[in-house]
Amino acid sequence: MKKLARALAVALSLSLLASCSAPSLDATTSSALQASVVTIANTAAAGDPAAAIVQLDGLERDLLQATADGRVSSNRSAQIAAAISLVRGDLQVLVAAQTPVVPPEPTDDDGNGNGNGNGNDKNKDKDKDKDKDKDKDD
Repeated sequence: MKKLARALAVALSLSLLASCSAPSLDATTSSALQASVVTIANTAAAGDPAAAIVQLDGLERDLLQATADGRVSSNRSAQIAAAISLVRGDLQVLVAAQTPVVPPEPTDDDGNGNGNGNGNDKNKDKDKDKDKDKDKDD
């Protein structure tokens, strides 16, 4: 899990750093996005990929806002968004692997049961006889 988290962090970090010297990404914005990447990697490394996905959603929102504000160029934003998408896919695989599969409850498909799950209906007639005896006593 820790190796994957490091790989995720490297993928996003490289995506962010590739153009730090270029004007396509504001330095302050780059630092803020990098801090988010570190938090996401730490969360994934701690074994909580679902929480890492939630944090990744926040990173994506921050990226979209920074792009709208002109702090990230549209080309650079598209590159970072592609890296986010790849990381999201990896995290979703981890979440799926952690989700336990619950087997379905067995059912009485032959229709011969009385609802108690043992598949026979013998006690049903006995209960009717008890009711008849009860009516006779009244």
